Amino acid sequence: MLWDGARDGLKDEGCTQVTLWVLLGNERALQFCEQAAGFKREMPSLKTVDFGSVKLEELRLKRAVD
Repeated sequence: MLWDGARDGLKDEGCTQVTLWVLLGNERALQFCEQAAGFKREMPSLKTVDFGSVKLEELRLKRAVD
Protein backbone atom coordinates (compact mmCIF):
# COMPACT_ATOMS: atom_id res chain seq x y z
CA MET A 1 0.00 0.00 0.00
CA LEU A 2 2.90 2.34 0.74
CA TRP A 3 4.36 1.93 -2.76
CA ASP A 4 0.90 2.23 -4.38
CA GLY A 5 0.30 5.57 -2.66
CA ALA A 6 3.75 6.86 -3.56
CA ARG A 7 3.33 5.76 -7.18
CA ASP A 8 -0.03 7.53 -7.42
CA GLY A 9 1.53 10.75 -6.09
CA LEU A 10 4.43 10.47 -8.55
CA LYS A 11 1.98 9.99 -11.43
CA ASP A 12 -0.01 13.02 -10.30
CA GLU A 13 3.22 15.07 -10.43
CA GLY A 14 3.99 13.83 -13.95
CA CYS A 15 7.03 11.73 -12.99
CA THR A 16 8.00 8.91 -15.35
CA GLN A 17 11.02 7.47 -13.47
CA VAL A 18 11.81 7.08 -9.79
CA THR A 19 15.07 6.23 -8.03
CA LEU A 20 15.88 5.53 -4.43
CA TRP A 21 18.95 4.71 -2.35
CA VAL A 22 19.03 1.69 -0.03
CA LEU A 23 21.75 0.59 2.35
CA LEU A 24 23.41 -2.45 0.82
CA GLY A 25 23.10 -4.50 4.02
CA ASN A 26 19.37 -3.82 4.38
CA GLU A 27 18.14 -7.06 2.82
CA ARG A 28 14.56 -6.54 3.94
CA ALA A 29 14.33 -3.16 2.18
CA LEU A 30 16.08 -4.48 -0.93
CA GLN A 31 13.72 -7.45 -1.08
CA PHE A 32 10.66 -5.20 -0.80
CA CYS A 33 11.93 -2.74 -3.41
CA GLU A 34 12.86 -5.43 -5.90
CA GLN A 35 10.16 -8.05 -5.40
CA ALA A 36 7.12 -6.09 -4.26
CA ALA A 37 7.72 -2.73 -5.96
CA GLY A 38 9.61 -3.79 -9.11
CA PHE A 39 12.78 -1.71 -8.67
CA LYS A 40 16.01 -2.85 -10.34
CA ARG A 41 19.50 -2.40 -8.92
CA GLU A 42 21.92 -0.08 -10.68
CA MET A 43 25.16 -1.81 -9.72
CA PRO A 44 27.53 0.91 -10.97
CA SER A 45 25.82 3.23 -8.46
CA LEU A 46 27.27 1.46 -5.42
CA LYS A 47 28.92 4.05 -3.20
CA THR A 48 30.29 4.40 0.31
CA VAL A 49 29.08 7.32 2.41
CA ASP A 50 30.24 8.58 5.79
CA PHE A 51 27.60 8.60 8.49
CA GLY A 52 29.38 10.07 11.46
CA SER A 53 32.26 7.73 12.18
CA VAL A 54 30.67 4.83 10.26
CA LYS A 55 31.04 4.10 6.55
CA LEU A 56 27.91 2.76 4.87
CA GLU A 57 27.43 1.31 1.39
CA GLU A 58 24.40 2.47 -0.57
CA LEU A 59 22.93 1.17 -3.79
CA ARG A 60 20.58 3.05 -6.14
CA LEU A 61 17.47 1.32 -7.45
CA LYS A 62 15.33 2.55 -10.33
CA ARG A 63 12.01 1.85 -12.03
CA ALA A 64 9.46 3.43 -14.31
CA VAL A 65 6.36 5.02 -12.81
CA ASP A 66 3.49 3.24 -14.53
